[in-house]
Formats: sequence, C-alpha cells, structure tokens
Amino acid sequence: SDQRFKKNLEPVGEDALSRVMQLKPVSYLLKTDEYKNFNFPAFRQYGFIAQDLEKVFPTLVENGSHPAEDKNAAELKFKSVNYIGLIPVLTKAIQEQQERLKKKKKQNELLIKRLEKLEKDNK
Repeated sequence: SDQRFKKNLEPVGEDALSRVMQLKPVSYLLKTDEYKNFNFPAFRQYGFIAQDLEKVFPTLVENGSHPAEDKNAAELKFKSVNYIGLIPVLTKAIQEQQERLKKKKKQNELLIKRLEKLEKDNK
C-alpha cells in the first residue's frame, strides 16, 4: 500500500527465519455441519491454527465475534489469522535464508579451492 499513509516504518526483525521455523502449517477441513451460518467451504484448506500462530506473531492474530444463531445465546468469539500480514514476514525469512545460502556457497568455494591447491601440491 501507498507509503503516504504510513509512519514509523521499521524493517521486519532479523530473526524472521527462526520465528517462521516455529510455525506449524496444517491442512484441515472446516466444521461445516457445526457452523452452518458461517458458510465455510467443504474442501480441504491449508493454513495455521490461530492460537499457535499467536504465540509467535501475536499481531497477526485478531479476535472476532459472530452473532449466535439462537438470539438467546451468547455471541461466538473466535480468533482469525491475518494471512496477508504474514507475507512480509515470510519474505524476510526467505531473504535471510538466501543470505545464509550465499555464505555457505562462498565457504564451499573457498574449501574447494583449498582442496584443489592441496591436491596440486601433493602431486
């Protein structure tokens, strides 16, 4: 979204990869029979359990409520995941992973050069 609407910009933390590694992606079916008024899709979904994600990224989980089907019953309180908000964190984790790979590649290249030199010197 447009920069004009934002203030107090801060980069995503440097520990994004370690935090992403704590996430537990799951596949699941929604309880369509139990929660008919939600109009949940009946096919398999992929995502996260909000309560688990909240432990790692609390700002990506929101509290919501839905009126009960029975007017005398209490409203249904639930948690939801801000999947769009997770994209920058995942992007940062990928960037961190790529930096690690770049360093490993450089180390490997140096080791190969050393081995080649040792082999040449031993001939």
